[in-house]
Amino acid sequence: MMALVAIVLMTASCSKGNENAKAIPMDAPVVVKADLKSLAEKGALKDNKELQTQMQESLKSLSPALQAKAKAVIDDPMEAGFALQQPMFFAVADADKDQYVVAIGVDDKKKVDELFKSMKDDCKTMKITEGDDQTVIDDEDMQIAYNGDLFVATVGAKNAATLLTQDKDKSILSQDKYEKMLEGTNDIDAYIDYAALTKTASKFSKQAANAAIDKLTEGMYIIANVNFEEKEAVINTEFFGNKEFLKLCEEIENKPSGDYLKLAPADAYVVAQCGVKDFDKIKEILPKAETEQIDQQLKAMGLSIDQILKAIEGDILISVAPNGSQPMPQISFALACKDQKVWEAITKTAEPMGQGMLEKKDANSYTAKVQALAGMDYTISYDGKAIVITPVTAPAKNFNDNENAKVVKDGGFFIDMQQIMSNQQVKGMAGKDGEKLADIQSISGTSGGTKGQYKVTFNKPGNALATIIKMTQK
Repeated sequence: MMALVAIVLMTASCSKGNENAKAIPMDAPVVVKADLKSLAEKGALKDNKELQTQMQESLKSLSPALQAKAKAVIDDPMEAGFALQQPMFFAVADADKDQYVVAIGVDDKKKVDELFKSMKDDCKTMKITEGDDQTVIDDEDMQIAYNGDLFVATVGAKNAATLLTQDKDKSILSQDKYEKMLEGTNDIDAYIDYAALTKTASKFSKQAANAAIDKLTEGMYIIANVNFEEKEAVINTEFFGNKEFLKLCEEIENKPSGDYLKLAPADAYVVAQCGVKDFDKIKEILPKAETEQIDQQLKAMGLSIDQILKAIEGDILISVAPNGSQPMPQISFALACKDQKVWEAITKTAEPMGQGMLEKKDANSYTAKVQALAGMDYTISYDGKAIVITPVTAPAKNFNDNENAKVVKDGGFFIDMQQIMSNQQVKGMAGKDGEKLADIQSISGTSGGTKGQYKVTFNKPGNALATIIKMTQK
């Protein structure tokens, strides 16, 4: 049943109306609004011959009645009876219990009736109950309910009939926190309750929740949207709902202050750079017992946690680049260190551990032989602002000469997937799965305060969504 419903929804031909959202529970931790018309056009589903062939092949095992109906729907999605010109809503009703809801408008109830009646020979567990105002369908842990206006499907709960007829004041339409998502006109708009998902992640990882972080993220949610453009999938995110967290985001600035991008070689395939200020505010959210333990350990080095946090305000940079014929890459690194005493304590602790691998050049410079990285020699130095680690053989040209430098100049990351996948060691580890990523050119992201933007760029012509669908088929 779900397979055919998926075919219908993915071959759709959207208005900005949100009436269908009345079926979504008012406390749903994740809600996604999808513009089916835009997704269908950008996905170029009708032009995807391979997908069409796969869909036709999948029908051969079905009963004659369902084959006939499915072929009619594939040729003309409106034959399914759904109002595909309206937005579709998908929601996680309860993340802990794996409960989901799908809501979409109904354009022609008779055609929807025909769709599900054609499934009876194939879906032996399906039970159809027809009423005067609505039809309810039960199939194992799934329930469907629909009338002349709306179609609702639930998984993991048998409450589709209740959601179908509930008042708007019991839905997300009555809650201000969903408003920006509902107003969105992107290919996909989403509301994500960060705290709820964090608790669920802790449950599955079997790790104890962090009370300080739970307090910090209480009431926090993310509004995100996705647009598929020519060769690019663009994701925008923004945090809302928790004044304490939002204030912290604004206080901890992520724009770098120095020109450490010059440490990254021009041909680096991974570059990440950011900056921080007021970093000592992070201490406020750390568990007190752990903070005190770290503080005790630092005191043995003649330092304190406050001193460390204050010292590392500023720039952080890491880059990964090819290393000639060596299988392992070369890494350049910079970590802000404004306090000379912090640098001295680190080197004092590291010297006995060097055992011939750490050679002192002067008060603020060392040469290290790092056997783990193909015996490469590194220079470890301190310039008064940051601890800098670079290969001795680092090339003269730096990432500032690369056209992608603008992505990370003011804080962000850049990953060149083509260079990574061309590495023989990576290619061998990835195997056939690596071939599925061959169409991705790069992944990049920038963020500031409470907002972020992330891009996946493809090297194939055509819209990004069409490329993603073909990658998924592989």
